[in-house]
Amino acid sequence: MCWVISSQFLLANPAPNLNLVRRTRKSHRRRKPGAVRVPISASNLDDKSTTLVTFLGKGGSGKTTSAVLAAQHYAMSGLSTCLVFHAQDPTPDFLLNCKIGTSPILCNNNLSAVRLETTKMLLEPLNRLKQADAQS
Repeated sequence: MCWVISSQFLLANPAPNLNLVRRTRKSHRRRKPGAVRVPISASNLDDKSTTLVTFLGKGGSGKTTSAVLAAQHYAMSGLSTCLVFHAQDPTPDFLLNCKIGTSPILCNNNLSAVRLETTKMLLEPLNRLKQADAQS
């Protein structure tokens, strides 16, 4: 099974050697690639293995589109794929042509999708603690 998760987190830890001063030729460094290729196919994974693929980056950088395309690729490769979103953005609904809700829905062969209500998941235990505190 392959889990593809779209995330809205920002990478808040820039490179420690980031220098905002204009660089000279001597201090010019070669740029590292920004993306990591994750080769996954049904032929090189056994049925019991699970792979988690996440997409992180700034808003508008293409995380949702990349996650949907990667999930479709893995599903077409024969992997049982679950696409998990925690944002309320309707883009994945349009790209997959299916309504994604809070319970998993089968969009295509081998591809299901679900939307997590992370705010609700975090606030429910907090509200229970508040109620327990008010009773004591």
